[in-house]
Parts: sequence; C-alpha cells; structure tokens
Amino acid sequence: MPTLDAVFSRGSFRSHMPFFDGETLLFCRSDDAVQQEFRHGGSLWRRLPRDRRLREQFKNVPQTVSLTYRSWKLHYCSWKDRQPQRLETGLGPNAIECSPAFYRENDEVHVSFIGGLPTAKRFVYHLCTMSGPSLEELAPAQQVAPLETSIGFVSPLYVCFGGRTLLVQERDSGAQHRVSVPVDHLYRATFRADDPHSLIFTGLHKNGEPQTWLFDMKSKETSQVISDIPVYKSTLFKDQLITAVKEGDGIENRQLKSGSYTLEKLTGEAAVQCAEMKKTIELPELQLT
Repeated sequence: MPTLDAVFSRGSFRSHMPFFDGETLLFCRSDDAVQQEFRHGGSLWRRLPRDRRLREQFKNVPQTVSLTYRSWKLHYCSWKDRQPQRLETGLGPNAIECSPAFYRENDEVHVSFIGGLPTAKRFVYHLCTMSGPSLEELAPAQQVAPLETSIGFVSPLYVCFGGRTLLVQERDSGAQHRVSVPVDHLYRATFRADDPHSLIFTGLHKNGEPQTWLFDMKSKETSQVISDIPVYKSTLFKDQLITAVKEGDGIENRQLKSGSYTLEKLTGEAAVQCAEMKKTIELPELQLT
C-alpha cells in the first residue's frame, strides 16, 4: 500500500479532523497551543471560604489549574488549490471548534461541528450548526440542543449525539437508534459525504492504537478502515482516505495526509452494534436549519 501524502505541503500549522466531499475539504487548524486557567471544582473547594481549618490545610494548594490545549478553528479549502480559508463561527478566540461536517441541500450548505466553550471550571461542548448559500456566507453557529456532547454530527439523514454509546436519530421519521462502538473511548463520529448512510467512527483500541470503523446504517455491516498507519479521525470519499497523522511530540501535533485504504469486514464482538430503540429518549426541540 502506498505511503500517505501530506495534504498541506508547508506544514506550518497543525491540521486535524477532516471532512471531504470530493471538491472541498473542511478541517480544523491550529497555529499554536494556548493556555486557559480553570478553578478547581467539587464540594471541598466550595467549603473553603467558610471552613478555617480547611483553608489552613490547603493554603499552599493552588485553587486553579492551567490547561494547555489547541484552540482548533474551522477552515476549508478547495482540493485543487489547498489554500485554507477561515470558516467563521461566531465563537470566541479561546473556543474549540472540532469534528466538522457539511452537506449541500436546497441551494444551501449546512455545516455541523462540536463547539467547546471555556467556563470557570471546564470546557462545555455542544453540537452546533450553521447554514447559508455558501461556506463564505454562513449564519453564526447555534446549538442544535442544550445537551452537552463531545461527539456528534448532523447529516442529511441523521442527527447524532453521544459518547461510547451514540444516539442516532433519523431526521425524516424521528426513529432513534442506540449505536455502540466496541471501544472504551470514542474519539469521533461522522458520515461519508458520498454515502450518508455510512457512518465513520474512530476509537481507542485495547492495544492502545486508534482504529476507525465504517458502519452502514442500512445493512448494519461493520468494516475496519485499513491503511499503512493507524487511521485516526478520518474522512472517506470514494477510494480516498484523509486522516490526521501524529508527527513527533507535542500537544495534538497532527497533520492531514491522504492516500488509499482498504476495508475489512468485522462481525461479532468486534462489530458496531445498532438497535432501534422501542422506548425513545425525549429530546429537546432540535434547532436544525
């Protein structure tokens, strides 16, 4: 199998979480890592102001923690020229914008992504959407629902929320499915632009390496996406794979690379499990444009 090729030749920035429809690449970009201060939470820290003995005991313990992270920002480019353009979301400079996807319908483009906003104690993540006549003319991002989620997407067919177990709701019928991926930690869920019934999952395998699965919501078949390196938070379009490859040490030091891939069908415990939910979860009214 041929070696993957770098998507961006200069490599002056970090790139991550691609989505590709054959012409346009939507992805996350980071130039530098940043720091954010968060206050410690929990009942112990809430008791400190009114408990003298606790204050004395913990007087030398910092009440804040500094987190170094990448404030990923959404960008896009045509596959031909590879010139990144900022996709404006309306979120603040310290926000995290990740897991983007898009589709075109009724002369509009519809983008979904996970937006993380810093609070006093932590980041809070929601599934967000934006729509407009083009990627250059999108309305500001809005939350799909008040549910917190670090994984999810909106496609022409489905809305997805969740963690290791995902809730996938059909947009036309409202039918809900519980989808379980055979890993303890799921990193990303998205869909194929050329086949929205096919969902793409990346998780951490028990051997410590990331693995990526392709799951067909119609046939309920699972295939593992195979390349010459572990496939991480990738996108597939026809016979092309674009994936994020770690290069050296550092925080999320990743670059997008493209190449070919193969599929290996999985069954039994290694396969994704999907069951239609008889007792559905009542969701808030979804704000889908």
